[in-house]
Amino acid sequence: MTANQIVDGILRREGGFVHHQADKGGATNRGITAATLGEFRRLGRPATPDEVQAMAEDEARLIYTRRYLAPWQWVQEPLRILLIDWGVTTSHPNVIKGLQRALAEQGEYDGLIDGIAGTKTRQAVERADDWALYLRVLEQREAFYLDLAFDAQTMAFLRDHPKTQLHFARGWLSRCREFRWMAPAP
Repeated sequence: MTANQIVDGILRREGGFVHHQADKGGATNRGITAATLGEFRRLGRPATPDEVQAMAEDEARLIYTRRYLAPWQWVQEPLRILLIDWGVTTSHPNVIKGLQRALAEQGEYDGLIDGIAGTKTRQAVERADDWALYLRVLEQREAFYLDLAFDAQTMAFLRDHPKTQLHFARGWLSRCREFRWMAPAP
């Protein structure tokens, strides 16, 4: 896939401007958070909700290309697309940790789960079975989202506060399922 096709998919999944009070990312537009936009524009602060809402699609595409696609150029598709899309919903180190855990489960990685895509991680990806690794990374991603929504603290919090990240769990998991069709055949 081209960079534009990858970004097209992200934009389709992300939608437009949202400022949901339960979203820890705050105001987002096309999936770009206030913090990300402020950092990209070098504002020295998160962008305001108005600045986020006014962000043009071209700027969102540039942010996705530079911040989310570029770090994964060393990974082959379709795993690359899965990792890029996961990164849109969390930090880059969290995605690398999920990749490292998946590699360790396959017996391909015995390094630290440190969120750094160093030589050991990259070599393990090269050695790994593409199909098995893709599915294990997808499982890691699903588990990551479930942990966000259903950890012990969240469950206790849910009893007392109905507005939580739980609101987003269905969308996150739906997004993961969309990537099953991209898995390479065994």
